Amino acid sequence: MSLNHAFLAALVAILWGFNFVVIKLGLEEMPQFLFSGLRFTLVAIPLVFFIPRPKTSWWLLIGFGFMQGFLSFACMFKGMNLGVTAGLSSIILQTQVFFALILSYYVLNMRHLTKG
Repeated sequence: MSLNHAFLAALVAILWGFNFVVIKLGLEEMPQFLFSGLRFTLVAIPLVFFIPRPKTSWWLLIGFGFMQGFLSFACMFKGMNLGVTAGLSSIILQTQVFFALILSYYVLNMRHLTKG
């Protein structure tokens, strides 16, 4: 790995970690559900201009956006309001990958994704 790539990897890790400190500070100023809604809106609006709409139903798209974009962060923000530290929150947030896999396998019946 070149020095530039190592620097960029470290920068991403630092910015990701600092993100949770900023969230902790933001939660002191506004309610967690409003903060989560604003976060979702500010992230989603620019993306609709650059990422094409997936070929799926609107209900599935809206449900996925609500659960992954709003609800998971609203729960994390509520936990941070209740005293979970910024560092622990960043680790807990990574567990959403496993929950998404389990839900897609059992609830959405996406068993074809596991066959290699």
